[in-house]
Amino acid sequence: MGRIHIRRSAAAAVAVLTATTGLFVGLTVAPATAAGARFLVEPDFGRTVPVRADGNGAAYRPLDVYFEAFGHELLGVKVAVDGSALKGFAELALPRGCAYTTDHLHELCSLGDSPSGFGTFAVGVRATVGAVAGRHGDVRFKVTARNATEQSSGAADSVGVTVGDGPDLAINDLGDEIKAPAGSTTALPLQVTNVGSSDAKGVSVFVHDEYQIATVPGDFSNCSYETYAGARRGVICTFPDAVVKPGETFVLSTPLAVTVPAGGHADAVYYGVGTLADGATGDGDWAKGTGGVLSLVKAVRPQGKAAVPDPGTDIDDRNNRYTTGLDTGIVADASGVGGTLNGTVGKVGKAIVGVRNTGTVTLSTLRQVGDPGEGTAAVYVSFPAEVAVTSVPSACKTAEAGPEGLAASGDGVPHPYVCVTRQVLKPGQQMVFTFGIKPLKVLSRAYAGVVVLAAEDNGANYDNNVAKLYINAAKAGAKPTTPAPSSGSGAATATASASTSSGGGSLAATGGGSDTTPMMLAGAAAIVLGAGAVVVVRRRRVGEHG
Repeated sequence: MGRIHIRRSAAAAVAVLTATTGLFVGLTVAPATAAGARFLVEPDFGRTVPVRADGNGAAYRPLDVYFEAFGHELLGVKVAVDGSALKGFAELALPRGCAYTTDHLHELCSLGDSPSGFGTFAVGVRATVGAVAGRHGDVRFKVTARNATEQSSGAADSVGVTVGDGPDLAINDLGDEIKAPAGSTTALPLQVTNVGSSDAKGVSVFVHDEYQIATVPGDFSNCSYETYAGARRGVICTFPDAVVKPGETFVLSTPLAVTVPAGGHADAVYYGVGTLADGATGDGDWAKGTGGVLSLVKAVRPQGKAAVPDPGTDIDDRNNRYTTGLDTGIVADASGVGGTLNGTVGKVGKAIVGVRNTGTVTLSTLRQVGDPGEGTAAVYVSFPAEVAVTSVPSACKTAEAGPEGLAASGDGVPHPYVCVTRQVLKPGQQMVFTFGIKPLKVLSRAYAGVVVLAAEDNGANYDNNVAKLYINAAKAGAKPTTPAPSSGSGAATATASASTSSGGGSLAATGGGSDTTPMMLAGAAAIVLGAGAVVVVRRRRVGEHG
């Protein structure tokens, strides 16, 4: 597995810059291709599966592949799975939505539509009975969509599978988020399980605060505590005499915990397990505790015949570490406002987009939120080429590039704008901007992409920063039809009445009155196809306290 380094997450740091400072990710607004949107496919790291022995090793482990179209919706997403390189030593799960094709190592999975244009596909894998350690092969994935093509780098979309024989310690995943009220201490119900094929001898367990908000209490003599930013932010506890046999689960005699101070914004905690042979270490200033000894207590009776003790390294580190958000009840969060415009070809209508404070605290901090300068929020919108923009609010200007997720439907060169507000937004309030647009042709669910950047913190839901304004246009004299909207968290209904407005923004008191309708936001939908083995979701991104 290699060494477990307890450190600040580089991925989280990138998300901080992207989500809270308006850092562009190099996506220049460009016309869609004739074939529709393009999407990237990124396979995850390989997996090691244990040999099947004494009833252990029968669980499937997920192989993950990510895809993203950067704001374009993907329709009719399918994934073809080719596991022929595993023949004779490993087998694939068959989740709902998938069917075998030529044999039991080839599958075709129908994921349906992804309105957000991004998601994760996962299929389970395990060793076959009698497979020997050392066998290796790649599982290949081919992702397709009805309205888009993959932007390939030339490398195959594949994930490696290796059969191993050894211990495999796993920590239980606490989920995306747990309740950790500000002003209180919350216990972390961590469990250590050996899901490998031989004994794990010598164990370490760690917990680490991610954003310098929470502290870690305790004073056990077999634990070392990290001091960072003036307080204890992490702990690593070692159990050199512990032996965890395959199938056994252990818990800590006293759970490790985190304490969030009164007024503390949402945080995140990083935690994990490893064998001492893996060399678990900590970065920063550490001090040994001086109190009693923390111990591991068996929670589940071992199953089957005990394996020969082996102090070797952990064979699969994919289940050793997780990050979970701490919901303190205090969070700065903003969401994009889209909706539906029903209009007529050749007539000007009002296109309303904006930002809503969907958090629990007032958005008042001025941040760099894009090229125009500082504000409490910026709204980026990209109108499709099938409409003409006839009037622009004074707070908005033409944009040359935008953040991740900025896109528009259709072919041709879109019309991108950015609107910055310095307006203080209380919880529930929204700021909207009204453009005048004229449909140039009959349209059905053409859309303008909306992306919001604001002074959010790490507990924010970054999926709701992306929204869409759908545009329907009928011929003159015809009655426009309104496709049924999907539910979402931010919408502003636009009508076909004439608009000559060129003002700045419009501040609404709550953003939830009778003039709003539900609208699907990119990232709001998740398509789950079968017992956790195939999932289409947005990867959770973590920023920092604003």
